[in-house]
Amino acid sequence: IEAGFPFSSPGDLEAVSLIAREVKGPVIAGLARANNADIDACWQAVQKAETPRIHVFISTSDVHMAHQLRKNKEDVIEMVRAAVSRAASYTSDVEFSPMDASRSDREFVFQVLEAAIEEGATTINIPDTVGYAIPDEFGKLVAEIRNRVKGVEKTRISVHCHNDLGMATSNALAGVLNGARQVEGAINGIGERAGNTAIEEVIMAIRTRPDFLGVHTDVNTREIFAASRLVERVSGLSLDEFFRTRITGPLGMKDTAFYATPDLARRLAVVPQETHLAFDYTVLEIVLMGRYPHLGPFEVEGPGDLASARELNRTLHAHFPESSIFRIEPMWMKLGARTCARYGLPVPSDTT
Repeated sequence: IEAGFPFSSPGDLEAVSLIAREVKGPVIAGLARANNADIDACWQAVQKAETPRIHVFISTSDVHMAHQLRKNKEDVIEMVRAAVSRAASYTSDVEFSPMDASRSDREFVFQVLEAAIEEGATTINIPDTVGYAIPDEFGKLVAEIRNRVKGVEKTRISVHCHNDLGMATSNALAGVLNGARQVEGAINGIGERAGNTAIEEVIMAIRTRPDFLGVHTDVNTREIFAASRLVERVSGLSLDEFFRTRITGPLGMKDTAFYATPDLARRLAVVPQETHLAFDYTVLEIVLMGRYPHLGPFEVEGPGDLASARELNRTLHAHFPESSIFRIEPMWMKLGARTCARYGLPVPSDTT
């Protein structure tokens, strides 16, 4: 169970700590960027678990390194070594992810993974962060990692897929067919943009086709329906709505205008200070879940106003240089009255 991102807020740290103390049996993991503060907070949160894990990640694609990290390849490798080494000083169970691996230079991914393994990573997670990969391509990436990365035989290979093109489950199973033995996902496939891998789909594919996949899980499949309904109820995301809107609907990838950390959202008064948000949710998704019916300072004049979007980019980066904003693009949504009513939004006259 990856319980949360402890450094992102006091609420996340508290929640992960509670899960680590109370939930017995599974590995309890926390997420951490490749820096000391994140890793220390993560260990503080998970250290009371029966089996704690620290999951360290860093971007490896050219676009992320240039615009998010502002680092070169040599810098990133050094950051990986330092971060994984620090995590391994706390626990022998360390997971490492080269974020946006499916869009990264493969030779560089291999180098980064080898560095992580040398410093103590025991699970190597391969993310299709933006839902870009095609199953055959993603399976070949996992196979190449198995065949070419030194020391990988000492680790467990994991896959982490997103559903922007509707292929998260297919990509995850392609990874399994090529040697992955951990699949990251979520009940009902909930997650940012179009969602993560629906873990129940992977479970049932393995249960239904052991002849083809050649693996098994110990999941009690009789609990899937109840777990699904519980997640649907507490998340406020109905299955009918969520699965119907992968590309074109209110949770589709074209409706995501920007990313923000929970701390940034609070500082810009998009959400109350005491609110605990999941890491890296888009503010638009938070709004569409009916929780916060306004965009506050993020409002822009008119649909598709490129000049306004660029100005907003400059303003936010000037005031919050340490924030995790990746991009802001002029992708504004036209919402009908029924959709607005469903999510508790005021009905717009034209666009919102």
